[in-house]
Amino acid sequence: AVEDWHANLELLEKLKTKIDPLSSWQELYHGYFPSDIGKSDTDTMSLYQKEIERLRSFFGRRGFKAEELDTPVEIAETPDYLRSVRGAASFAAAFSADVREKSYFYITTHLAGQNTATADNLLKKRFHREFKSLTAHETIPGHHYLDAVRRKLPNPVRRQIESPLFYEGWASYAEYLLIDSGYITSPMDLLVDYKRHLWRSARCQVDVGLTTEKISLDDAIHLLNVCGFSPEEARRQVDRFRLNPGYQLCYSLGCHELKQLKAFCGRQMNETDFHALLLEGGELPFHLIKKRFDALTNKTTNN
Repeated sequence: AVEDWHANLELLEKLKTKIDPLSSWQELYHGYFPSDIGKSDTDTMSLYQKEIERLRSFFGRRGFKAEELDTPVEIAETPDYLRSVRGAASFAAAFSADVREKSYFYITTHLAGQNTATADNLLKKRFHREFKSLTAHETIPGHHYLDAVRRKLPNPVRRQIESPLFYEGWASYAEYLLIDSGYITSPMDLLVDYKRHLWRSARCQVDVGLTTEKISLDDAIHLLNVCGFSPEEARRQVDRFRLNPGYQLCYSLGCHELKQLKAFCGRQMNETDFHALLLEGGELPFHLIKKRFDALTNKTTNN
């Protein structure tokens, strides 16, 4: 996480120099409004629904399975009982593959107990700046696609296994795919994406650092301030992270494990086969996934 932090800060500084040398990357981020959204009063739910359809079409052309891509997901306001324990955007998968069950992409458009005029406006602007990366993380090819595959696995045990290290790692990896696949190309969209990577590395440091008493509360808030969050937003995030110690490191660590695995397998298979074989094995511990890939590779070589 510390290495990622410095690497992403360097990327952000280089990128902002190309975009506008006189502004900080934080100023560029907060002043950005994607031109492909339309008007600033665009409905957030409609924006994300349209982006799901665009991602569904795009990744359908890149080898992702049509049946899982077409699995429905409903966008809804985060229920009141979940708001204190979930982020402003989150995903809730249906329990089984039964078509009568729904999967939900939850979005919080109003922060209870806050200065609504200010806090809600800041939140909406962040949702609009980050709509491409956030939709990919929560839906396609992130959480929703992963769970659409998992819920249809033939093995009844693996079908029910959910690992935060795997699924948050996969959802974070899904954001990298936007760049690797050429879905995101504009300098400002890249800046938004790098900022989200920086935020993930900060959350990992905050989570582990506070739990092990390696950093102070002030240090934790400062890390999030650098990521572009106000002191109030940063404190709310820290309070939420503390409800589930260890969870925030799953994003960075899980994504790192997947990248390592992909680099290892890249010599034996293409990206489409890698994704298919990875997901159809279920959300296993990474050392077992490595063994599974070794066995599959050896079998192919022997044949």
